[in-house]
Amino acid sequence: MSIRFYQHPQTCSWHEVRERLAALKSVRITGAVDDPVIGSWIDFNFRAHDFTIHSEAGTFVFSAGAGNPPDALCAEIQSHFETFLGKSTDNGDGGAMGLMRR
Repeated sequence: MSIRFYQHPQTCSWHEVRERLAALKSVRITGAVDDPVIGSWIDFNFRAHDFTIHSEAGTFVFSAGAGNPPDALCAEIQSHFETFLGKSTDNGDGGAMGLMRR
């Protein structure tokens, strides 16, 4: 089961997100697909935990894999992207979700 912990409107390209992710120290990208038919996602490992970023209805969705990574680790990823993607505003989609567990 994956846990969504952050989402943000797509304010840049998927390729820019991948470059930004690669700049995060200790990240190892384990898989990536950008296909107009099946969708776009990036699988990565960060400090021994698995994560995914995928695009969904004009939004980048950040999810953690099984194993419940520490909230601080999710917050570090979120912080790394917030400055890049821009501060979230409410565009009718509820804005930034912060650290949420589903």
